[in-house]
Amino acid sequence: MSLSFSRSAREAPERTALVSDGIAYTFEEFLPFVNGALHALAARGLRPGDARPVALLASARKETIAFLYALFDWGIPVVPLHDTLTEREQGKIVDRCGPIVQIEGTLPEAPTESAPFEPPEPPPDDGRPLAILHTSGTGGKPKGVILSRAAFAASAAANAENLGWEKEDRWALALPLAHVGGFSIVTRCLLARRAVVLAGPFAADRLARAIAKERATLLSAVPAMIRRLLDLEPRWSPPFCLRAVLVGGGPLSPALLDEAWERGIPAYPTYGLTETCSQVAAWPYGTRPPRPVARALPEAEIRAAGERIQVRGPMLFTSYVSAEGEASPFLDGGWFDTGDLGAIDEAGCVHVFGRSDEMLVTGGENVSPLEVEAEIERFPGVRAACVFGIPDETWGDVLAAAIVVEGEGLDCPTLAAHLAASLAPHKRPRRIARLDRLPLSPTGKIDREKARSLALPLLEPFRP
Repeated sequence: MSLSFSRSAREAPERTALVSDGIAYTFEEFLPFVNGALHALAARGLRPGDARPVALLASARKETIAFLYALFDWGIPVVPLHDTLTEREQGKIVDRCGPIVQIEGTLPEAPTESAPFEPPEPPPDDGRPLAILHTSGTGGKPKGVILSRAAFAASAAANAENLGWEKEDRWALALPLAHVGGFSIVTRCLLARRAVVLAGPFAADRLARAIAKERATLLSAVPAMIRRLLDLEPRWSPPFCLRAVLVGGGPLSPALLDEAWERGIPAYPTYGLTETCSQVAAWPYGTRPPRPVARALPEAEIRAAGERIQVRGPMLFTSYVSAEGEASPFLDGGWFDTGDLGAIDEAGCVHVFGRSDEMLVTGGENVSPLEVEAEIERFPGVRAACVFGIPDETWGDVLAAAIVVEGEGLDCPTLAAHLAASLAPHKRPRRIARLDRLPLSPTGKIDREKARSLALPLLEPFRP
């Protein structure tokens, strides 16, 4: 097995590769779409082994999947762009990863069977980069994580050892392809020659229909997605075919975990991050988890050093996209400090307490308060802003902002329009409070806890 679509099409042509818009494509049937993507790449001057990354708008379409498979076959790194980001946000990522080739993800007319584009022998799954996926750092700048072919292969192998593969497995893809949770579904299924079911962008009713109609057996989700499925009317329970739901991307409450299992949703808590090609720990498949904890997957090592969670293993990233001369992100012995706080109990279960920095997680999306504050403060009349999270069982954090404005009035509709033009939906505050000033710490920095305490009783709904 390898991260090669062309090889899979040769060796397993009759297996289902993709289900999109109700149509199931075998590897053989989807090959013309991948050929079309290869022609589009060649028309942009790209060739096999090109070192320039390709930026691709990662929407939930079969064309996007075709381009991913084409790039895998040619050994060209891909930079998936979240399709809810504004042009300004996308531009920051493209600039940081340059030199880069940006493509629209539109396929030409698929070549005929008599004139296919024959790809060369695909590269081995070694240390060459497969993808550069992005998170937000505490400074608000996108942080590119370089992930190798070998790391994704190791991650998929560890996942397979825990979950196993059944002959008719189909993995429903409802997470963003630009995030490691969604992207890794594609790599896992390609390596195992199993089907990806396109079920996004996420809407609970759409996902529920897709699981039933397309007989999805596996699903990856964040806690907010589980909550939305449970809240469907009429009351929803999954079909018998759904054998496992991997839940990560944010805190999963014990109550939500219990409710899911009571309603027939086989939810398995996981722990992972972009730097580990998604999950590095999961509750063992086949038994109901007693609480939201996870255990290290095969080949992965996890430890708590002074309550800071550190990981090591072959699924770790290569490096960050960074300026030459920056310090290595790895500790002695190859360990990586995740920035999460937690503990490992005697049974080997990972307990995550939260972030050591100020990152907020809403609906499985990481948000830097500093980035949001900068955009609010760009609005005329706003002197200062402090963004914080309000704990929520469904979303993890609901974003709120305390702001200081000049004068008496604040044009909320215009501020909302400003934020809608510059920030993705998950980065926009849903509550807002006006303060006369923001409290400062002895060092002159904003005292976030005091600002949060002052703002909480004054918060009002805000609809950007």
